[in-house]
Amino acid sequence: MFWSRCLENRIVNERIKEYDERMEKIAKEVYPQVSLLQQVKGVGTQIALTYCPDYRGPVSVPEESRGRLFSRVTTWPQELREEEPQKGISKEGDRYLRTMMVQGAHYILGPFGEDSDLRRWGLKLAERGGKMPRSEP
Repeated sequence: MFWSRCLENRIVNERIKEYDERMEKIAKEVYPQVSLLQQVKGVGTQIALTYCPDYRGPVSVPEESRGRLFSRVTTWPQELREEEPQKGISKEGDRYLRTMMVQGAHYILGPFGEDSDLRRWGLKLAERGGKMPRSEP
């Protein structure tokens, strides 16, 4: 029983290595912009490849909306955002991409994340709860 589990683990590890190599090859040959995203420690090939297929570069879209537009992450309707401007991302859009982005953010903001402008901004946002402070009437 023990040796059969060891063999299974070895086979699974070999398959994971094969898939990692395939992802690296696709990243280099099809999506060269992956290397730009990977400059951020915490953004690996899988996260970058999840983001890249729909990224078309800046177009005539307001700067603050570009990331959401290109990343297939949907925000709340305009009327709800006006009532609560710091309302989070809705559950619409690409679920897998949201998962990947959250995992990257956890790494960047966690104990292994390197010091960077992005990390400092994220920690500052997390410190205040991620919401804009409400003014009392």
